[in-house]
Formats: sequence, structure tokens, C-alpha cells
Amino acid sequence: MNAVALRSSLLLLLAAAIWGSAFVAQKDAAQHIGPLWFIAIRYCIASLVLLPFALHEKPEKKETLNMWGGGVLIALFLMAGSVLQQTGIPMTSVANAGFITGLYVAFIPVLGLLFGQIPKAAVWFGTALAVIGMYFLSVPDSSALTLATLNRGDLVILAATIFWAAHIMALSSSWGRRLTPIRLSETQFGCCAVMGLTLALLFEPFDLAATLKALPSLLFVAVFSSCIAFSLQITGQRHVPAAPAAIILSLEAVFAALAGWVMLGEALTPRGFLGAAMMLAGVLATQLAPLRQKQAQAPT
Repeated sequence: MNAVALRSSLLLLLAAAIWGSAFVAQKDAAQHIGPLWFIAIRYCIASLVLLPFALHEKPEKKETLNMWGGGVLIALFLMAGSVLQQTGIPMTSVANAGFITGLYVAFIPVLGLLFGQIPKAAVWFGTALAVIGMYFLSVPDSSALTLATLNRGDLVILAATIFWAAHIMALSSSWGRRLTPIRLSETQFGCCAVMGLTLALLFEPFDLAATLKALPSLLFVAVFSSCIAFSLQITGQRHVPAAPAAIILSLEAVFAALAGWVMLGEALTPRGFLGAAMMLAGVLATQLAPLRQKQAQAPT
């Protein structure tokens, strides 16, 4: 691994650590304000904080409206994933939210079908293993596998992983390289702020006292989880392919479990540990099999 790839991988690892710890702040904020106002305020703050840096960053020579359109599309994936994740977090634990979010790694090759990439048998096996692991993690006992026994928050966060996968794929495509990293971050934050404010004003009441209680968590998520972590992700993915980047980013699940244990006293049962291990095994199996095949085909 060359120095640039190593540095980019470390940037992605740092982003995963920030996102994992941010689940605690998101869960705390969810006790005071609804998901739409959380999203609106989070991305308004992030956009304002990042704006001076975006204006100072030297633009690409051939930026066009089409390039900015790619940034808007990436913002739509970010917005959908953020709303679903914040809606599901109050209904589950920090550890569950982190591990289930990590399933986006399994969804990436599935979404690749849209681009004519046919997954191998190992990919389907890894995906099935991860989903079974999610079941063991979500259902606290040996209840029958029915929709009634599944945690609703887990299912909502699982839906969010589809959009996180799309977000990662978009950043690895030419869309994610059309704008400089900071300008792309500012574009997606600005779009999410506008969409979040519009939806919050239409569908959620605003409570100033509750918002002030949630402000410390909002500031942490806006500055660290949004401005810093997403900018690290965009920068890192410019030099790390989607598959290994997703493996590194999926470690946010481990950091989320550690944060929930240290800060909230949330402990995984043996059944939960089994589910978490199966999920991580499925995630790794999904991504390592294609990498092994590529290495086997490479000339010695």
C-alpha cells in the first residue's frame, strides 16, 4: 500500500470512529427533538461552519452545472439516510444502530446490479449471513421469526443502509470527483439543510426549550460527524476503492458498540454478540471475496 492509500485509509478509519461515537449524541438529541428538526439544525450548522472553507478552497477548472447536479444527487442519498437513521435511533440501542448501519457494505454489491455488476455466490452468502446476524442482534430472545418480534427501530435503520450504500457508491463514482472535497461537502450539507427545514416546518412542531437541551449533541454531530467526518470520507474515497473503503467505514459499528458500552452502559447479551459477529462476518465475506478473486487474477 502506497503512502497516499495508507493516509486515505486512516482518514476513513477516523471518520468511522467519529460516526460510531456520534450515535450516542444522536440518541441523546432524539430524546428532546424530532428527527426532522434534528436534521434541519444539524445541516444548517454544518453548512455555516464549512462555508468559509468552501469559499476559500480553489475550485476545479471546469466546474459546470452538471457537476453541481451530481452533488445534489449525492445530497439526496445523504438526506434519506439521515432521516431514516435518526427516526430509528430512539427505538433501538446504540450498539444495534451501529451494527445494522454497517450492513450498507452488504448492500453495495447488490446495488451494483443496477450498473451491470453481477454479484458472485460469496456475495449472496455474505449478505444472507449479515441479515441473519441482524435478526439475532435485534430479537432479544429465541422468539419465532415474525414481523411482530422484530424491533421497528432496527428495521428503519436497516432501510437507511440502502441510502448509505448509494451514498458511498456515488462518492466512488465520477460524481464524487467532479467537485473538490470541501465544496462537495458544502453542497450536500446546504441541500440537506434546505430540505430538512422545509420538511420540519411542514410536519414537525418546533420547541425552543427542547432544542436548547439538545444543542450540545447537535453541535457535536454537526461539527464532528458532519463537517469533519464527511469531509474525511470524501477525501479518503478519492484514493481508496469502494470495497475496501466500505470495509473500513463499517468499523463504525464497533466504535458505536464501544461508545454505547462506555457512555450509556449498554451491554450486548451473548445472543447479541453472536449476531454482531455474524453481521461482521457477512460484511467481510461480501467484500473480501471479490478482492481475493482480483488478487488471484493479477499477474505474479
